[in-house]
Amino acid sequence: MPEDVSRDEARAVLDRAAESRRRILAAQARWVVVAKLVVAVLFAAVTLTWGFVEPFVLRTVLAFVVIGLIPL
Repeated sequence: MPEDVSRDEARAVLDRAAESRRRILAAQARWVVVAKLVVAVLFAAVTLTWGFVEPFVLRTVLAFVVIGLIPL
């Protein structure tokens, strides 16, 4: 059977939960920024590969290799 908690104890637990949620959301926001930068770099690599590599077969293979890295 659960024991009774005072209002102060309940408030302290809720405050800790709110702080934990804030920290988790901040960490997720940082990783979203990192993920966007990685995707932007990979798309830039695809664009540069497609524009500067001359033999069509090599250009296609390199572009597909870089495109294959995007889901990772």
